[in-house]
Order: sequence, then structure tokens, then C-alpha cells
Amino acid sequence: FEDLIRQNTISQTLSLAVDSKRLSHAYLFSGLRGSGKTSTARIMAKALLCQNGPTSHPCEVCENCLSAKVFIMDEVHMLTTQAFNALLKTLEEPPAFVKFILATTDALKLPATILSRTQHFRFNKISQSDVVHHLSHILNIENIEFEKDALEILARSGQGSLRDTLTLLDQAIIFSK
Repeated sequence: FEDLIRQNTISQTLSLAVDSKRLSHAYLFSGLRGSGKTSTARIMAKALLCQNGPTSHPCEVCENCLSAKVFIMDEVHMLTTQAFNALLKTLEEPPAFVKFILATTDALKLPATILSRTQHFRFNKISQSDVVHHLSHILNIENIEFEKDALEILARSGQGSLRDTLTLLDQAIIFSK
């Protein structure tokens, strides 16, 4: 969880929930594309299923961490009314061993009945300075030279989406040889 960029409150809350075993049966992660919703869902799945856990620091090597058998529903706002109704029945009476993590860029499209049965975490837009810092970190690890001004242009172009900015960074690396 500590690797999440610009999501300190969410990271801390989820870590504490896992470590104190005060877990909900369903979570909803919403926010701008590339803000870390799906990455957080994968981390949460590992945290819940790790053989050493549940733990906020999954081992990343056990069979459970590698397979992470938790229901992650990305772009959940795209479900039909009928699909939401079917999901609602399971959310109302979930089996004890099942955890749902729903992710969406548009939480307003979810029915109130679904929203009321999840713990909702709203992801922040990642600041340009945090994106630049993360890109510098990656490039230093990869031993690739860069100009800070170029990273700031990439971060600005990514408009708060780390995923989009990383795609632009890959293109810039290729283009600049």
C-alpha cells in the first residue's frame, strides 16, 4: 500500500483495516483513469489472501499472492441494470470467504443500492510534481538519463493519469533512443 502514489489516506485506511481485520465485504474505488484504482485492487487482493495474512505487507511469493482469488470488477459502471440487480443479491448476503472490489471512473452511474453496500474510496488526481518524482525514480532505477523539463512536459500531458504518463514516457524513451 505504501507504493501507491498520492493516495495516502486510502493507503493508510486500507492498511489499518487489513491489519486490524476490520474488513468490509465490498469496496468501491472511484476516480480518474490511471489514479491507482485497479493497482490498489490487486494489492488489496494480495493483502487479503496472503498466507501470512491478512496483512498490509503481503509476501508477493506465496501461491495466494500470485493468484489473488478476489472478485475485482473493473469499470463496474458499465454493468446493465439486470447485472446490478444480480450483483446486489450477492452484496446483500455475501459468503464469508468472498471479497468484492469494484472500480469505476464514474461512481455516479452506480445505483444507490450498490453504493450503500460498499465502502467507497475516492482516488485523488495525482499531482504533476508526484508524477515527475515517480518518473525520475523509475528512470534512475533503469539508469536512463533525462531532463527534468522533459518529465514535466510528460506529466502535464498525462493530466493526472499515471498510467497515461508512463505510456508517454515509454514512447519518449523509444523516440530518443
